[in-house]
Amino acid sequence: MDPFRFLLGFGPLAVYLVFIGVINLLRRPVILSGWQDTLAMALGLAGLMVVGPLNLFFPVAAFLRFGPWVWVFLLALYGLIVVLVLFWARPRLVIYNIGYTDLRPLVSETAVSLDEDARWAGESLFLPNLGVQLHLEYSALMKNALLVAVGSRQDPEGWKQLEGELRLQLAKVRSSRNWSGLALVAMGSLLALGGILGVLGSPEIVAESFRELIFR
Repeated sequence: MDPFRFLLGFGPLAVYLVFIGVINLLRRPVILSGWQDTLAMALGLAGLMVVGPLNLFFPVAAFLRFGPWVWVFLLALYGLIVVLVLFWARPRLVIYNIGYTDLRPLVSETAVSLDEDARWAGESLFLPNLGVQLHLEYSALMKNALLVAVGSRQDPEGWKQLEGELRLQLAKVRSSRNWSGLALVAMGSLLALGGILGVLGSPEIVAESFRELIFR
């Protein structure tokens, strides 16, 4: 892979890895809604989509008619696919950098404060008055948790209330740094540095690769 395509493909991914790594290195938990987490991942993979599938299945006939504007249409198509994924995905909340022993009681207290009939069944939590039923998935290695909807009958407003209250409660929690985030930061930094050095070291190849990709 030439330097331009390497940077284009792995540059956004490098930013995403550094972003997630920094979140894990904070001394407090961070909560992201499902759409925020999915959107960040989609942006991180956008470069690989351009140099991969979009380039591989490039519509030559459309390019002959519209020229480089075809790339705008292709990126818009990728954006629409991401929107559809966001629209159809089950509600979920992602919580970074928190221990299980801190998370489980906090989720329980928050659930009861919103719905006095809330109850656990194993790792599943049911809030009948809020219209929320979720499953708690936890990664001990990364100290990250996922609260994902169980079943299709979910109340979006109930999830918004749960997210808002959890965000307030997590703001009061202090946790130790998750040093696993260093691996993500290091990986992202190496990818970015490799791409930048490659571009700076071969400007002629980069220019030719850019023209080939955009103008065919």
